[in-house]
Amino acid sequence: HYSHLAHPVIVLTAFASLGLWACVRLAVDGGAHELRIFALALGLGTAAQYHAALLAVPLAVAITLRIAAEPKLWWRWLGAAFLAGLAGLAIYLILSPFTILDYKQFLHDLSYEASKASGGASGPRAPARAILLFITDALVPSFTLPLLVLAGLGALAAFIRRKPADLVLLSFVGIYFLVMARSGTVNDR
Repeated sequence: HYSHLAHPVIVLTAFASLGLWACVRLAVDGGAHELRIFALALGLGTAAQYHAALLAVPLAVAITLRIAAEPKLWWRWLGAAFLAGLAGLAIYLILSPFTILDYKQFLHDLSYEASKASGGASGPRAPARAILLFITDALVPSFTLPLLVLAGLGALAAFIRRKPADLVLLSFVGIYFLVMARSGTVNDR
């Protein structure tokens, strides 16, 4: 449904997909080119919707995998990842300058949105209840139960295989799931 609308979630999805592609390539055999693509995806995606900042987790996994494969170049990979993160932040700030220019309002608005998303005045839900409600109220309506079961089986297979691409993708799915499940406001998108 949402893919037919001009909605920030669609822009987030496009840039998150691009960032994940770059992280997967980086974990396997990528280099500077993938880091530049990642920085672009991070900055543009975060400007569309803040959840794109969660791409930092798969980047950390990809860099960790590269360091494990090339331990003598650990400093190079850490430095390159740091620079890619800074470049992504710079792109975000160029597109959203009022994050700095009116930082008090930005922090106020961010705090308000975080409070609203975590349940508002009633506070956050218990973790187990939040995860169950996220699955029943957001994932099942979005995917339908058969597709959700298939996605779960795919995630389980990826976890069992644990290839670099699997670990990178699972890290994003995992962190995104945990952040979204904590939310007091459940959206089907």
